[in-house]
Amino acid sequence: MTELESEIDYAFTPVCFDTIFRKGLIDKSFKAELLQFKKSTDDIPSEIWELEFIDNHETWVTTRKKANALLDKLGVASRTYNDDYTTIYDNEGNIIKKGKKL
Repeated sequence: MTELESEIDYAFTPVCFDTIFRKGLIDKSFKAELLQFKKSTDDIPSEIWELEFIDNHETWVTTRKKANALLDKLGVASRTYNDDYTTIYDNEGNIIKKGKKL
């Protein structure tokens, strides 16, 4: 769950979020809707940021439906996480897996 929360937060950091629109990776018409989705995830109570709730709690079910609708609008057909661009480091800062560059 920590990774999910971290990924959501990272995707919406201003430098990341603004870059996807500046580079035309996502049409600017989606910006407000994506920011509203981020707000809805921020509003999820900390008590249900637990794996046991993600499949059955009404808030998570609604969030998943919103996420899937957004992905459909964005033309994302696959729901498989792609970590091709993720670099993973160990505790000492050594690269375990080097991701591709954009």
